[in-house]
Amino acid sequence: MDSIMDKIAEKISAQDLIRANSQAETAEAARIKQEAEQYKRQLEEIRNNDKDYRQQIEEYMKQSKDYSEDFADIKDGLAQNEQKIHDIGVQTYRNVQAVVEKTNSKTMDELKEIERRIETVTAISDNKNGGLMPIVIITLIISAADLVINILRLLEII
Repeated sequence: MDSIMDKIAEKISAQDLIRANSQAETAEAARIKQEAEQYKRQLEEIRNNDKDYRQQIEEYMKQSKDYSEDFADIKDGLAQNEQKIHDIGVQTYRNVQAVVEKTNSKTMDELKEIERRIETVTAISDNKNGGLMPIVIITLIISAADLVINILRLLEII
């Protein structure tokens, strides 16, 4: 084994070994420098992407804020409309209730009048006065028709 080392040592001088070692170190330094440049480019690309990403997030947040403000405005508007609809519904209910009560009162008055007339007719028929009976019936029919027409007018059907 010593003889092989001696032969190699004879063929390769110390200067050649230093030169080869120096070339290997230079090549390794160049490779490391190239990797460092590649890492710098990748880092710069990451920074640019980060800037773009941050800008997109800022735009999204701004739009989101605008939309949330719009949604809040819409929600408030809907609440106001709902309140107005409720108020109109209550007002309509009260108006209908007043008309029904007024109509009921008139109807009761007219029914009392009809009852009075029926009592009159009954009194006449008890007296056996047959000539007035057709007039009383006609009057009763006309009163009932008038009652129906007034009710229909109140309800705005005619």
